[in-house]
Amino acid sequence: MKGYSLWDQSILTQAVAHSEASGDLFARAFTVEMYAHYLGSNGKYEKALTHFGQLIDMMSTEGANYEQAMNMASGGRCYCARAGKLDEALRYAAEAREIGEAMGDARLVAWCAMEAEPYMYKGLWEQVIRVAEEVQPVARKIGEWSVILWISAWLGIAYLKVGRLEDARRVIDRAQKESQSSASSRVAITYLQIAAAQLHLAIGEPDKALGAARKALQLAESSRLRLEHGADAL
Repeated sequence: MKGYSLWDQSILTQAVAHSEASGDLFARAFTVEMYAHYLGSNGKYEKALTHFGQLIDMMSTEGANYEQAMNMASGGRCYCARAGKLDEALRYAAEAREIGEAMGDARLVAWCAMEAEPYMYKGLWEQVIRVAEEVQPVARKIGEWSVILWISAWLGIAYLKVGRLEDARRVIDRAQKESQSSASSRVAITYLQIAAAQLHLAIGEPDKALGAARKALQLAESSRLRLEHGADAL
């Protein structure tokens, strides 16, 4: 969408208004989702959540179960976690998982691994490990690369937190190699660089840690990723 690619709020709000006037459910859903991501990327998590809540309710009312669950597992879960509503993020993930398993949909099941994010913010490292290890094979089987790179970053950080340095190195190194040839988002690669910086620091490679941190910071700044920018600064 032009408004999202140009980072222009006025174009996005106009698009939402036009789609609402059109009466086309999926046009409206698409524009609302893009606007919510715009708000979330600007750090306006509560406002992003309001729009994702509307979107999820809209899909539920229309019986669009797949779209409802994907929005729970992706934007709903993401912005709840980033707004500090961690239990709500986990609730969204659990509901999406239930729908995905009932539908037998591998992509939904893979995206439910993203509940590792709120577990990470809670400091529940064993839960991060459990979720990521359980679902990674599904994500790899269908090539859901953004999920693979995100959960590899969070899994690597969790391994570091519990002292499993070799497991952290294995997961992060593999994901970094894969990120060079996969179709994945900058957000996922940014968090992977943050994890790599933490790994290098843990194994006594401060120069490499600084290089990875600088790369993560550049990615965060160029993509306007405020939370990743803050996480890298830590």
